Amino acid sequence: MNSVLDDALERLHHTGPELHSGAPNHGPMVVETLTHLDEPDLVHSWLDEYSHDLEPAPDSRSPVKPDEWDQALGARERYADWEVFFTTALGESPWRALLRDWISRLVPGMMAYGTHGLIRTAHAVRGLESAETPPRLAELSAGLSIWAAYFQRLPGTPRLMGGQNIRHSLDTLPRLPTSADVDLSAAEIDDVRLRSIDTRDEHAIKFFDACLRETGLNPEPVYLRAAHDWTRRLLEARTWSHEQRIAAGLATV
Repeated sequence: MNSVLDDALERLHHTGPELHSGAPNHGPMVVETLTHLDEPDLVHSWLDEYSHDLEPAPDSRSPVKPDEWDQALGARERYADWEVFFTTALGESPWRALLRDWISRLVPGMMAYGTHGLIRTAHAVRGLESAETPPRLAELSAGLSIWAAYFQRLPGTPRLMGGQNIRHSLDTLPRLPTSADVDLSAAEIDDVRLRSIDTRDEHAIKFFDACLRETGLNPEPVYLRAAHDWTRRLLEARTWSHEQRIAAGLATV
C-alpha cells in the first residue's frame, strides 16, 4: 500500500496547486485518503480520470530567502519559489521540527484558499506518519507551499459581541432528520464508504474519511449520517440535467 501512495504522489509531483478551472488540486489529498481507507486498488484509476483537469507545476522564479520569508507570504505567483524553499528546509531539518516552526507562522492565514493549504498539509503529515519517504516529504513541501503562497489574514479584529449566547445561536440552525441520532450499523457504514468512493467525487471521498475519523474521536452518529446524506445527494444528481447541476453548485457553465 505504501508503494501505491508513493507512486501516485510521484505522478502528481509535477502538477500545480490549481486545476484548469482555478479550483484547488485535490489529487494528492484523495490518493492519500483512498490508501488510508484501505482502497489502494482504486488509487490509479481515480487518478487517471482526475488527471485530465490538472495543470503543470509552475517554474520557480526567485527562491524565497530564509531572512525574507515574511515578504513572500500571500504571493500566489511565488508558489514554486516556496516549494524550493521548503524542499531545501526539509533536507536540512526533520520534518516534524520544520512543521512545528512553521505552523505558528501560517495559522493566522489558514482560512485562505478554502483552508486547502492546511488540509493538504494535514494529509501529507498523515502519510508521513505511516512512512517517511521522498514522495511524502515532497508532498509536505507542496502543502506548506500552498499554505504560504495563498496566505491571507482575515480582515479586522474579531469582536465577540452579540445578543445571543452560543447555545441559543446553535439552536436556531437547521437540523438533520431525527434519524441522524441513530447509529449506523457496520454494514451501513461500509455501504456509505463504498458509495462515497463510487461518486468519484473528491469532496465526497474526503468528507467520508473526515466523518469516520471524527466519529472515532467523538462517537456521535451525526457525522456518518451527514456523509450518508451528502453521498446520496451526489448519486441522485447523476440523473439531473446540466442546468440542474449548475443550479445546485455541482457544475459550472
